[in-house]
Amino acid sequence: MYRVLCLTLILATCVKSSVLHLEFDPNPTAIVIHGSKVITVTYTQPLPTPLNLKFNSTPQISFDPTEITLKDDLKEAVINITAKKLSSAVFLEVTDCNLVGNDSAACPFNKSLTFGVVQVVHSQILSYLVVVTGWIYVAAWSACFYPQILLIYEHKSAQGCHFDFLVLNVLGYACYLIYNVMMYFSEDMQNLYLESHPKSLIPVLLNDVLFSLHGLFICIFTLLQCLYYELHRRNRASKVSPEEHKKEMEAKQMPHHPVHDDGHLMSYTCMVFCSLIGIFVIITASLSMMGVFTWLRFIDNLALIKMIITACKYYPQAVHNYKRKSTLGWSIARVWLDFIGGSMSIAQMILQAVNTDDWSGFIGNKGKLGIGLLSVGFDIVFVVQHYLLYYHQKPIDEEEEETVEKGKKY
Repeated sequence: MYRVLCLTLILATCVKSSVLHLEFDPNPTAIVIHGSKVITVTYTQPLPTPLNLKFNSTPQISFDPTEITLKDDLKEAVINITAKKLSSAVFLEVTDCNLVGNDSAACPFNKSLTFGVVQVVHSQILSYLVVVTGWIYVAAWSACFYPQILLIYEHKSAQGCHFDFLVLNVLGYACYLIYNVMMYFSEDMQNLYLESHPKSLIPVLLNDVLFSLHGLFICIFTLLQCLYYELHRRNRASKVSPEEHKKEMEAKQMPHHPVHDDGHLMSYTCMVFCSLIGIFVIITASLSMMGVFTWLRFIDNLALIKMIITACKYYPQAVHNYKRKSTLGWSIARVWLDFIGGSMSIAQMILQAVNTDDWSGFIGNKGKLGIGLLSVGFDIVFVVQHYLLYYHQKPIDEEEEETVEKGKKY
């Protein structure tokens, strides 16, 4: 799922270091083609007898030396790696392992779980750009929640936001957080993942956990904020005449009609969709508890739900703006930050593919590519709505014009 993350950013090995007796540092590492880099091989456990290790040769990289001997008083060795051919990931593996004087003894570590990862790239500058674009899209997607919160607070109204969008956001981030927490903190889950994906890096890092936790918290806060202002509006509207309520909402440049004609905050479609997701999660969790399939399958389903929700959550808001013929109350700053995040996400994938001449990560990671394209596509729709279709709205007095200008700041 996070294959497109630059391997030079990942500081963790495929399993917890306490499980591995042989370590490579740095791991992963990136080398510019035709260049060289030194890595250190360290054995972390006692060695009663010397240990001989031989490493695999590949068309992409060469080693010097190809064989090392580690001893109890010298558990560290240096290998010089030369890059010969571009590759997004080459594995530095131990092909032969034996204890000196005891050829019949088993290798003291698990060779299938012990490997280094080398990335051969065109340019170190492009590698830095991969890192920079990664941080930009994470920062932009993290910050895009706040302009909407500020706008709702300033207008004291939630009518610019569609509750379907808000609820789907909460549900999506809840699934995403559960996936990240279980994958990052559960060693059993990591072992299941490595059994299904040999020689792969665990796809969740601490920053993924923190990002999803932050996203869920902010989405819940925004939903409660909108719920408070909408219920307050409806309560106030029930105590005044329709004409007074209409004048009050027009003074804020907000539509005076309810969010839905039937008075419901959420659409029936969203209610049914969320109910089906809830039933699906309960059933799959029950089947996992009964051992019908693994917990890894369960959290993979949660990740799939998150992608599906991301793909469809923008549609209700776009339709909401169309029906109101207005984007007031829907933060254009949020849209631009989301656009930057989606664009940088796609740019990172392209830079990674160009730098290694390997487009499999770009084409094969349909989830991230699809989410990025959909986000950018809907953001373009929102920009067109805001600046072209519904921009020229006539304020009725100076106070109203001041309110409109406040709304455009966010």
